[in-house]
Amino acid sequence: MNSLDMTLQPFDTDLFGFSVYRANLEKYSDISALDESIPKDAGLVSIRVPQEWENAMRHTQFRKIENLIYLERSFERKEKMELPSSVRPASKYDVDACSNIAQNCFTHDRYHTDKFLDNKIADHSKYAWAQNNILGRSDVNFVIELEDQINTARTLTSLALSLRKKVQIKVRQPLQKMIIPFKNQAERSKIECVVSQLKGEINIKEVELLDDANAILVKDIRPNFKTLGPRFGGELKDVIQLISQLSPKQINEIEEKSRLEVKLNEKNIILESSDVEIFFKDIEGWQVAYGGGMTVALDIKLSPELKKEGIARELVNRVQNHRKDRGLEVTDKIDIFLKNEPKLEAAVLENKTYILSETLAKNLYFKPMIEEGYILEFEDIKTEIFIKKIFS
Repeated sequence: MNSLDMTLQPFDTDLFGFSVYRANLEKYSDISALDESIPKDAGLVSIRVPQEWENAMRHTQFRKIENLIYLERSFERKEKMELPSSVRPASKYDVDACSNIAQNCFTHDRYHTDKFLDNKIADHSKYAWAQNNILGRSDVNFVIELEDQINTARTLTSLALSLRKKVQIKVRQPLQKMIIPFKNQAERSKIECVVSQLKGEINIKEVELLDDANAILVKDIRPNFKTLGPRFGGELKDVIQLISQLSPKQINEIEEKSRLEVKLNEKNIILESSDVEIFFKDIEGWQVAYGGGMTVALDIKLSPELKKEGIARELVNRVQNHRKDRGLEVTDKIDIFLKNEPKLEAAVLENKTYILSETLAKNLYFKPMIEEGYILEFEDIKTEIFIKKIFS
């Protein structure tokens, strides 16, 4: 009896931590050989068979997991196809967004529906699948720029940067965390797609998404005098007091339904969403901003490590500018010489690899004196710097 050809699947094997094989039916089609062909080290074997084999497969160790439908279309393309303006080739910057979409969309595939496999690993399998395709497994991938996604990223970035400006923290200074509350799963998915972009543009280490009913962020409400004044006239003072006494449940209702029926002076009135502004209260050590129907809370506390990283990033920026002033090519390697400065030395020590990589520097030295250097001054640091091109 001939044995069936089994091919080890490296990607799946690495993912699950045990040997995963795929049976190759193109080389042999004797169902009776299936069980005897399973490698001894196999933890999982998958096989795709024609529909007419379904009954026969019940007499093997294999279990049916899913039905696959293949759609085909033949066409002739005589002219060069122009991509729509919203479609472009994928780049490495799309990896997280596309991988999150794949992870959230493919939840009924053969791995998720197999009760013997961990769903968390199945989730990651789709994330890693999309990641590998964009980073080189496929010749080319395309992405569609979604208007909602772009607007979401723009709104959240604008809010966070406004908070940086408010507390006078430069974008080059990394911050630890940002919290974004979401109203529903659809909004959460939309935000998840732009998390990687937000981290880069805002220079933030972590982004946490929270249900807006959480206990960390507390909603508050205030009246919009422009709409309330003309509507209620002499009763405006009573309306303002009423609004200040609304419960969290009532605040959620007016936000979700855009209106709220309440009793005022023995009569029922309707408060519209345009009559109020709903926002989240500030948290100690955080700054909160609201706009465009979205909220961000930014952790503005600076740990010693964050401060040192901020100094390192500022140094990189100054070195890059100095390279340009010296007329160096972007590929030129350099050595960096800095005058001793304790605060700068501590920051460089913890971030030296990053500094060398970003500036194409082979070495970075601190010296008591710098000849032919120029003054380098930022924050509360004052030193001297000299860069030397390496010709080797």
